[in-house]
Amino acid sequence: MKKLFKIFFILTALIINTQTGFCKSNLTIPVQNTTQNNHIEQNSDFKAGMNFILNSQYKEAINCFDTYLKNTSSPHPDVYFQKGYAYIAMGDKENAYNNFQLALRHNPYNIYALVNYINIKFTHNPSDESLINEINRALVIINQGYFSPKLLTNDTQTGTIFIYPSQSYKISTDNTFKKSVLSNLYYLQAVIHYKNQKIEHCFINAEKSYKLNPHNLNSLDLMKTISANELNHGDFNIALDYIQKTINSLDDNINAQQQNSYIDSIYLTLYKCLGSALFNLERYDESITAYTKALEYDPKNSELFSYRADAYYKTNYTEKALNDLDNAIKYDYKNEMAYTLRAAIKTENFDYQGAINDYTKALYINPKNADTFVYRALVKSKIYDDDGAIADYNQAEKINPEYAAVYFNRALIYAKQNKNTQALSDMTKAKILFNNTGDTENYNNAVNFINQRR
Repeated sequence: MKKLFKIFFILTALIINTQTGFCKSNLTIPVQNTTQNNHIEQNSDFKAGMNFILNSQYKEAINCFDTYLKNTSSPHPDVYFQKGYAYIAMGDKENAYNNFQLALRHNPYNIYALVNYINIKFTHNPSDESLINEINRALVIINQGYFSPKLLTNDTQTGTIFIYPSQSYKISTDNTFKKSVLSNLYYLQAVIHYKNQKIEHCFINAEKSYKLNPHNLNSLDLMKTISANELNHGDFNIALDYIQKTINSLDDNINAQQQNSYIDSIYLTLYKCLGSALFNLERYDESITAYTKALEYDPKNSELFSYRADAYYKTNYTEKALNDLDNAIKYDYKNEMAYTLRAAIKTENFDYQGAINDYTKALYINPKNADTFVYRALVKSKIYDDDGAIADYNQAEKINPEYAAVYFNRALIYAKQNKNTQALSDMTKAKILFNNTGDTENYNNAVNFINQRR
């Protein structure tokens, strides 16, 4: 594996952007300076190499380990691990990878070599599904008890944890460091599944990762991303399930978290997504509750006020909807949705001029919205401003020449003005477009209109 590894990466704890695949480390995988009764600890070259590692003199350490390997016919497998550690600390992933492989060849249960081997391979190709088996093997080894971080009191100055991989100690299941490593292994699996479009497996592993280590915000962020993606894809029931599970996981572990702006932003996104999923499932009252919860995290969010207003509108709470729309515009005067929804409510309440004013403001924000021109044209027709309505339909046609309703509605106005040629021309276009889109009802209406005027 030549020149494959370009990103400096030492440990089991990863920060990974799932969009770009960029990885970096935020934890160091340790080694142990030991006094166990084993011939390797008595070897002067090995002891010198370990002392160099303690002092971050990695080239010198590698030289000592190489000398040891040259002078022994049965080298201890952990020497390869220590060499791998020294290489990776220097950023030389090719040699680190090779030495971790040698360590594993001599001792398949060397979990520290295996974890680093997995990390390097993942860094090179985060979508490599063959890593799933390697990670599962690491999980089995750890859960069998071959994992033993041990603090040494003689290194309190640096606070480093040193581990000697050949030793095995049974440790309790609540060990923080063990949970951190397990969490990151599950996270790696989640990312691999994500990149291979296996979303259900991705979510399951991300959830396991987060529950093991609530400080692993990468897993939480991945759960949030999956929830939002499913919502954007229109899979509202699936999205709802993921969103609720993510909120529950966050709620269950919030005491282990430090409440901060990032956690608040996660809650905000999740409740916003929850409100949207429930709205699209026509569970409007629950949607209102979700948007209200989201507003607790961002009480001046114009978009959230618009969404909640829409839910209020669907449940006939007109005054509450209008109040929310006023707030939406107050906090963002360029909120196009707020103006168009408020215009629709004003139209229903026979405030036609107020509706026209709001549609006009929406068009000032987005003059390329053909729908808004059509809506404003309909309101203008209600106050007998047919010329103004035709002008709006003309604008909508320029924006979207395939908009069937434009031709249909404009034909009706031309017919009222006794402009039969223009009316038939527009209705013929409408008929073709309705037929192309499979709108049978309006296609038949267009045909009847044409037949009556020929």
